[in-house]
Order: sequence, then C-alpha cells, then structure tokens
Amino acid sequence: MSQGNYNVAADVFSFGIVISEAIAGSEAEDIVDDTRTKDFGLDCAKIKTLYGTSESVMVNMIIDKLIELAGWCCNLDPTKRPTTDQILGRLQRIQLEYQAQHLKATTSPSSAITTITTTTTTTTTTNSSSNSATTLH
Repeated sequence: MSQGNYNVAADVFSFGIVISEAIAGSEAEDIVDDTRTKDFGLDCAKIKTLYGTSESVMVNMIIDKLIELAGWCCNLDPTKRPTTDQILGRLQRIQLEYQAQHLKATTSPSSAITTITTTTTTTTTTNSSSNSATTLH
C-alpha cells in the first residue's frame, strides 16, 4: 500500500489484523507494540501469549489455527497472502475439525456410559420417590 496499490491483498492483511484483535481481545492500536515485528509483520507467538490458554483442548486448537491464519494473512509480501477462497477453505476446515472433535467427544464410550448411568440413576430415584409416595397414602 505504500506505493498506492490497493487491492484484495490489503483487505486480506486487514482480515488478519481483525483475527488477531479478536484473539487478543483488544483493538489493534492497543496491541500493536506487543504483536508486531520490527518491520511491522505480525508476531504470531506474541498473539498466542496475549490469549494464553484455555482449559479446552478444542479451543486451543482453534485459536492456534486462527493465529496461523492471521499470520498468513499478514504476510508482508502481498503475493504470499492467501486468496479469499483459501481463507474460506481454511475457515471451513477449522470448523469441520471442531465439529469432528466435538462429535468424537460427545459420542465416546465414556460419555455414553455416563449418560446411561445418569439416566438409570434418575429413573431409579424417580421410581423410589413414586413408591415412597404410594406407600405414604
């Protein structure tokens, strides 16, 4: 942009900045000194430091992939930035990976056993309460 050439690559760079703002929870002006390299590139490791970590492995996976995407979008060489189709494809892959992990977590044998145990316990308690109520009459 310093030469006056504005195109989609500039928008892609801006999108990378928006991703970094969302992850850091701050506006770019507030984090620019903490997240940029000397040549004004995006320092992905510093973005990760600002976010920290979550207790959720899935959330950490998503954050890592979004930081990686932000770094790609903010490449100082506009010819090395992703196209909008590549960004969309990456976001869709992140979504699919999340859905697969979520499905795996909710359908694992240990969750099924917990669900069955909880249902059985609830049913037994309800039946016991009903029997007690019947006995009292």
